[in-house]
Amino acid sequence: MINYRAFFDQNLELVGYENITIVGSLSVVATLSTRFTSIVHNYNVSLPDQEDLSVILVAYLTVLVKESLGGWPKAKIVKLAATIISIYDKIRGVFLATNYKHYDFSPHDLTNWCSSILRYKDTLQTESEHPLLEIMCYEATIQFGDKLVGEEDRHKLTNIINEVFKVQWGVITITKDVQTQFYVPSPQYSSHSDTIPLQKLNEEEWSATVRKGMVQYGREGQDLDILVNQELLHLSASVSKILSAPEGNVVMIGRAGIGRKSAVKIVSALQSARLIVPISGLQPQFNADLKSAIQLAGLEGEQVYLLLEDHIFNRKNILSMINILISAGEVPSLYNAAELDSLIAGLKDEANRENFEGNLMEFFNERIKRRLHVVACIDVDNDNIWTIFENCPAFLYKSTIIWKTEWSIETIRSIPVLLINRANESDNNEIQHCSNFPKIFAVISDKMAAPSRFIAMIKLYVEIYVDKRNTITSKQNKLKAGVARLNEAANLVARLKQKAAEQQNKLAEKQAKANTALDMISNTMKNANTHKEEMEVLKQQTEDENRQLIVRKQEIELELAEVEPLIQEARAAVGNIKSESLSEIRSLRAPPDVIRDILEGVLRLMGIQDTSWNSMKTFLAKRGVKEEIRSFDASRITSENRQAVERLMGTKGDSFDPKAAKRASVAAAPLAAWVGANVKYSHVAEKIKPLEREQNKLKENLASAEAQLGELSAGLSDVDATVAKLKVQLSAYTKEAAEIEIDLNKAQETLSAAEGLVSKLDDEYQRWQEQLRDLSQQIEKLPENCSLAAAFITYLSDESEEGRKLFLDKWIKELGVEFNFEEFLSTEREHLQWQSEGLSYDKLSLQNAVIILKAKITPLLIDPTSNAIKWFRNHFKHKQIETVTQDTPKFHTNLELSVRFGKVLVIEEIDKVSSVLFPILRREFVYQGERKLINLNGKLIDYHNEFTMILSSRNEQLKVAADVNAIVSTMNFTVTHAGLTEQLLSCTIRQENPELEDRRKQLLRQREELQEKQYQLQNQLLEDLANSSGDILQNANLLASLNETKASSTAITKALEESSQVQKKLQSEYEVYQEISLFGSYLYFACNEFSKFNVLYALSVPAFIKLFLTSLQTFQGMESTTESQKKHLFYTVYTYVTRGIMKMDRLTFAMHLIQKLFSIQLSEWSHFLGNSVTTRNDPENIPPWIPKHCVHNIQNLQIAFPELYRLLQLEEQTLWTKFMSSDHCEREFPQHCKVTEFQKLLTIQALRPDRTYSAMSQCVVHMTSLRSIDPPVLDLAHIYKESSSSEPILILTVSGTDPSSEIRDLAPSEFVEVAMGEGQESKALTALEKTSKEGHWLILKNLHLVTGWLSILCQNLQTLRPHDNFRLWLITEPNPSFNFVLAQNSLKVVYEAPQGIRNNLQRTYNTWGSKYIEKLHPTAARIFFILSCIHAILQERRTYIPQGWSKWYEFSDTDLATCVRLVEDLWQLHSPQVQWKFISGLCCDAVYGGRIENIDDMDILKTYLRQYLVDEVLSHRWSPFGSKVSLPSSSKFNDYVNTLKLLPERDLPAYFGLPENIGRAWEKQTSSEIVTKLKTILLTKEVSLKFDREYWQKSLSPFMIVWKKLNQGHDFVRMNLPGAASNSNSSVENFVSEEFQNGVRLIQKIHKCFAILNKICKGNAIPDDQDLIIGVSLIKYEVPKSWETLWQGPKEPNKYLRSVVTKTANISKWADAKSATILQNPLNLSHFLHPGAFLASYKQEYSRLSNISMDQLQLESSWKAPTHKNYIILTDLLVEGGLFEGNMLKPCLSYSENINVPPNCYITWKEKKMLVKDDKYLDVPLYYSSNREKQLTSLQVLCDVREKDRWIQAGLAFYLEY
Repeated sequence: MINYRAFFDQNLELVGYENITIVGSLSVVATLSTRFTSIVHNYNVSLPDQEDLSVILVAYLTVLVKESLGGWPKAKIVKLAATIISIYDKIRGVFLATNYKHYDFSPHDLTNWCSSILRYKDTLQTESEHPLLEIMCYEATIQFGDKLVGEEDRHKLTNIINEVFKVQWGVITITKDVQTQFYVPSPQYSSHSDTIPLQKLNEEEWSATVRKGMVQYGREGQDLDILVNQELLHLSASVSKILSAPEGNVVMIGRAGIGRKSAVKIVSALQSARLIVPISGLQPQFNADLKSAIQLAGLEGEQVYLLLEDHIFNRKNILSMINILISAGEVPSLYNAAELDSLIAGLKDEANRENFEGNLMEFFNERIKRRLHVVACIDVDNDNIWTIFENCPAFLYKSTIIWKTEWSIETIRSIPVLLINRANESDNNEIQHCSNFPKIFAVISDKMAAPSRFIAMIKLYVEIYVDKRNTITSKQNKLKAGVARLNEAANLVARLKQKAAEQQNKLAEKQAKANTALDMISNTMKNANTHKEEMEVLKQQTEDENRQLIVRKQEIELELAEVEPLIQEARAAVGNIKSESLSEIRSLRAPPDVIRDILEGVLRLMGIQDTSWNSMKTFLAKRGVKEEIRSFDASRITSENRQAVERLMGTKGDSFDPKAAKRASVAAAPLAAWVGANVKYSHVAEKIKPLEREQNKLKENLASAEAQLGELSAGLSDVDATVAKLKVQLSAYTKEAAEIEIDLNKAQETLSAAEGLVSKLDDEYQRWQEQLRDLSQQIEKLPENCSLAAAFITYLSDESEEGRKLFLDKWIKELGVEFNFEEFLSTEREHLQWQSEGLSYDKLSLQNAVIILKAKITPLLIDPTSNAIKWFRNHFKHKQIETVTQDTPKFHTNLELSVRFGKVLVIEEIDKVSSVLFPILRREFVYQGERKLINLNGKLIDYHNEFTMILSSRNEQLKVAADVNAIVSTMNFTVTHAGLTEQLLSCTIRQENPELEDRRKQLLRQREELQEKQYQLQNQLLEDLANSSGDILQNANLLASLNETKASSTAITKALEESSQVQKKLQSEYEVYQEISLFGSYLYFACNEFSKFNVLYALSVPAFIKLFLTSLQTFQGMESTTESQKKHLFYTVYTYVTRGIMKMDRLTFAMHLIQKLFSIQLSEWSHFLGNSVTTRNDPENIPPWIPKHCVHNIQNLQIAFPELYRLLQLEEQTLWTKFMSSDHCEREFPQHCKVTEFQKLLTIQALRPDRTYSAMSQCVVHMTSLRSIDPPVLDLAHIYKESSSSEPILILTVSGTDPSSEIRDLAPSEFVEVAMGEGQESKALTALEKTSKEGHWLILKNLHLVTGWLSILCQNLQTLRPHDNFRLWLITEPNPSFNFVLAQNSLKVVYEAPQGIRNNLQRTYNTWGSKYIEKLHPTAARIFFILSCIHAILQERRTYIPQGWSKWYEFSDTDLATCVRLVEDLWQLHSPQVQWKFISGLCCDAVYGGRIENIDDMDILKTYLRQYLVDEVLSHRWSPFGSKVSLPSSSKFNDYVNTLKLLPERDLPAYFGLPENIGRAWEKQTSSEIVTKLKTILLTKEVSLKFDREYWQKSLSPFMIVWKKLNQGHDFVRMNLPGAASNSNSSVENFVSEEFQNGVRLIQKIHKCFAILNKICKGNAIPDDQDLIIGVSLIKYEVPKSWETLWQGPKEPNKYLRSVVTKTANISKWADAKSATILQNPLNLSHFLHPGAFLASYKQEYSRLSNISMDQLQLESSWKAPTHKNYIILTDLLVEGGLFEGNMLKPCLSYSENINVPPNCYITWKEKKMLVKDDKYLDVPLYYSSNREKQLTSLQVLCDVREKDRWIQAGLAFYLEY
């Protein structure tokens, strides 16, 4: 736009402009393209210095203070300005942008700080200075404090403010005074005012205002279910202050539940502002919401809050829109011109009223800026948080940032108490408080500190507690009732025994009386006289007792006289109670305390112990309840019941007050009087009981005496009558004795039955007693257990099994309790039921099932196998289940219907949670009367309470966004080792022994049924006992039922015992297959772990199980041993998996498998990866014959494995001579070494690194019994037969290969092919639907171009029900962003072109075909062949990197096609002279050369062009590649094809001009790359910025140990460095001095880092962000970036540390040396940190001494000592690609080392004009290291002119170090 003064509009029309000056601004830290800055004028506007800033501020404050206070002394204003600047400077010094990017404080903050005074006019109506100081302090706390991260930084700010105010104003702890004050907008001002003044409120007043705002907001039907705490008060105060100011925008960084959105809602209600919350960031919904907000603010003049959340910011264009909206009050392209004109037309009058100077558009934008307030709520854990700020700078510079991420510890402690109290009040619960929650949160806060989760945990605790307590109480009641009935039966047995004994005694007594009567008849006559005397005595006694009886009767009547009227009055009042009054009481849901207390008194007096409200309602509902109360006999009241009622009346005396009772209910007063009267009557009755007993006794005695008197009188009057009477008595006694004997026999029978029942139920009785004790203990432990259960569900759902155990163990240790999650919230019976429904029986799955069923947060299942969803469907099969994916057209319809009608909705293939679901996930309900609604897609719909939603994804690598993570409960159902073993075992049995599997399933089913039946029988037994009434021993039906139940229960127990025995027997049969299943599980996880290296290598569980079963099936008939089964399984899986792995990764995969599955010690593997490093530099005890470059490797081996070193006997050189010289040393390992295969590999890696690759291959083959690391040759026809319609075939290709033609040849007549790219997605989905229905084939190519769309493809495949003949072929190149689910669930094969020049040429000819070739004339055909050869050489040379090319270049078939098409015109001319120069220039400058970035690589290309683009190639004598193959003279296609077949299959290095020993370099390079890949896999444990002290301690200790050893003998870490480097006149001396200081500084920086890391690992320090970055880098085996900024060295940390210390030690030897000394001695440039700087300093010094300008000097090198003395000697250089013979080059031989040491090199600087270009010299690059990434300079080497191209092709190069 700037260059051409024009731009393209949206219609791609070029629009020019004139007379427009573009002015832009940016912050200093921003980076711009140099291409841009070169075409604009750049000006730097620096910040004002301290003096200028003071002057500006004083002037500014003078105006502000005058306007606010009416004037202040100048001295005070100057003093205030000094205070402000002092605080500002300290803030800028302490809070740096390097810590957090938004700590970017500028004078703009001072302006805002000072200008805020104007809003405090109402509170500054005093001449005192203190209010203004308070306001300035408050503003500093708000403006700066709200932006700070964490309490530690806020505390620092508080100290800064207190310190400055104390020093300058003498005010102590001013911040403490303002902490409890809130300055908020005054309510008396209209919300339409531009600036609303602030008023000062205390905490109580502001809290009341906030509650009022909550009520106001709730009137719209949206209840704010929040608790008012300190954080909410401060947050809402800050928000109200910001949003009530013009252009007030706020960005709130926090976590879910902190109260950000709630504060905005409250403030919107208080300020009467319109709150708009966009539901989605998609168009056109977002634009519609934005238009609504703009029109309300700009046209209606309303205050509008636009609340934006994380999910809105996922789109960059929205950030750009918001940025412009905040900055300019407009959104470009939101309205077209016509719309804008019509909108703003009505603002003309308003603009005139406000005297606005400007056009209507400007007025409209200004109103929007001032009245539309953007509120951004961003989660602190959002990975894109800084990207959001970068893409929307207005958030940083035009908005206020509030950073509040956590609650204070006081709030954490108070929240549980408040929530539990609220639950107790609302539901009349008795939930016990628990003090564990702060401890639980302290353990988990680093993982998930979101307050919403903490609140969810407390609410879940309440639910679990109530549920568990009710369950336990119910069980207790049942058990107590059962035990009570059994106790009653036992007591009855005891009573029966006692009664039988009494009856026995009575029988004997009656028999004795009969005998006595008989004797009396005979003695009657004899005793007549005696009777006469007795009669007189009795008569006197009777008269005395009669008198006493009259006295007692009078006393009793006197006692009852007072109470009796009360009783009668109360009975009458009760009788007058109306039935309606009782019904009214009974209808109450929760009665008043008065009524409850009175009814409790009634029930207690009447002997009813259950005083619950249900019991009271039941009592009142009884027919004739009034009569029952009225006729109640007060003498039946027991003393215990009366005392209980007295206590009740004592504590709740007000409840029995007649007036209070009458107020509560008309029926209550009579009942209260009745209770009081009966209590008094009971007292009197108890008091007169002794009198009544005495009266009764007197009556009995009187009656007995009168009877005897009558008898005696009758006896005396008539002896005969007496005798007759005695005879009658004799007869009566005899009859009574007979009746007693009959009753006694019956009692004996009942007793026998009762004893039998009690005996039979004794087991149950004991068990129930034990259960009651257990239940009592459970009640005691309920708070702790419920809190742990709630914490587990809330916080640990997304953890792995190991992670859950780790956190749970920490909690258990912290709380000092015992707890088992699964046992607490589920039973074994439920586990069996879930297992029968298809749930895996591993621990993780059981825990997940419990969480799904108990959690109130919506679950998000990571379910790669879909087993969890299948179980879920089976478990809820009784409900209506809908299954959808988010991208299906009917998603919104299905969602709405499910919500309305209470269905279970399963949303599968979740890749990113749609914002439409947020209201459901957050449970944001709207209430309209009795209706419960929810906002979906902008409309309110009814919400059914039975609605359930489950989210599911098959993507194991799914990353849940931070804002979503707080509102879903992520559960990983990824198969575990135990779970997969069980699955494999089950599948094996099902295939190999189906009968055994059927028996197991049947047994499982029976066991579940038996346990269910046993549970029901026990319940039935308890129910029967509890519900029985009367004498249970007389209830024949009950006894029969109890006996039957007991018999059934006994039978079931026996059956369960038998089932356990059978299960053990089955288990022993299962164990036959246990070992192979276990090995299979290990094998799967090893394969799956490799997929973390490349997502395309993922293997699904179903595919592996299929392979596992296939392996077992094909193994039949072979020798059946477990080891042979394992080998066969390994071969089957390896062949299958490697078929889908790129060739370059196969050996890496094989090495990974042997490490995981075979006996390789961890220490050996770590050493193989290069993680064990010695600090020794001397070759002590190392045999002298060991090559120099291997000494360090042998030292490492010697220290790490002394026993292995001893076995090698390296001191015996003769044993190793053949090994060291062999081209296949891995096959000729010395016989004396009895070591393992892997130890052989370690030895070869140390001694012969050039054969490490071959040794790896041999190690793999020997350890695994594989025939080759490569799978069989790919056959797509075989792949097709193996495939199915439901499994896509994924073909991995490399650039230049296309299997489409082979698929077409294989395809039936009907197939569809779609080449994917932008705009092809809908076409592909249409074709997918059509071909899947019709059974045709679909080929989708280039999927690597549409990786973002692949999740949609997955969702469509999941819902597909394809025809059996359907096949889906997917073709892609490797791409790290490829969809994991699609890769895992596809049948994968790699389609790679065979390597080698011959194969490359054949592929080229097959691509172009005979039709093209044969239309060429012979010369053209020959040129085509030459171009194809060049193309093949350039491509195949890429095998050797960095020796062949410095990097991988994308030479593709398109390059050849381009070249051929451009040359076609030449060969059509039939000219005898070929324009080779044109073709060469075309290839060099346009086609292949255009891809090359390195000048040395360009030289290589030119050599090939000079070699092949010559007339000689047209000769019939010329042969390609130095072979003896002659090219055809014709242009026939078949002739060329046949000629190509004669070329060798294997490429020789000579084909490329590379040295014969290039294979050694290739092996070294490739093996090094494999080790790097294996190290990457080892580090696939996700290392994030989350801190785990134990893991850090374990991972960082080796580095600290190495660093400590490296510094032994050196004092660099404690060395004091001078302030400046040497000021010598010698630039070389200055360089050495600076180099040494740089080295020491780097060492000290590294040492400081390790010291901090050591403290962190020991728990003595808390890591900051920089510490975390350094620690994570080291754990990943990466060099921290902060170190590399000082010096860029080796990429591996141990090598870096060693190199730093070694180089600094070497430099220290020259630290005090003079320039002459340094330059006269041979120099090893690898000893310097910056060799390039040394050469520059030497050049500078030479320039000064020779008086020649530096730009006229050029480096000259020689390999023999020059005659002059102005040179330096370079020693210990390394050379690759050639050998030195004297000072001449000679080619390497096949047995030569790939890197050799050349002679010393002599270099000097020469004036350019003195240098003569000599073709005899070749410029050879000198690189820092053998990776050839950085070139130092070039050295001249003498060579034959004709050999120059050969040496360039050989990749000749020098290195400073290996």
